[in-house]
Amino acid sequence: MFLKAIFQAKMLFRPKHNQNMSESTVSVSLTTRETLQKLADASGESIQVILDKAIENYRRVLFLTDANKSFAALKANETAWQEELGERQEWDKTSSDGLEEV
Repeated sequence: MFLKAIFQAKMLFRPKHNQNMSESTVSVSLTTRETLQKLADASGESIQVILDKAIENYRRVLFLTDANKSFAALKANETAWQEELGERQEWDKTSSDGLEEV
């Protein structure tokens, strides 16, 4: 029998606000499955935990990438950027606690 390029891996996903586990099947390549197993062996963590961490890290990367693009677009628009700086100055006035900035 030929070795399949795609390996069906059963993964358990735990929602952050719900302790009930739901079960899903996710297709991953054989290489990915082997890498996950090596990471699990090296770290002592389950494949589920490794996937949870990897997905959360990727979500954060996408969020920050999008935020950086939006910030760059704001800075590229001189009018909008000056409005942003003015708004920041207004907000700075609200923190008049009498303490010197460090």
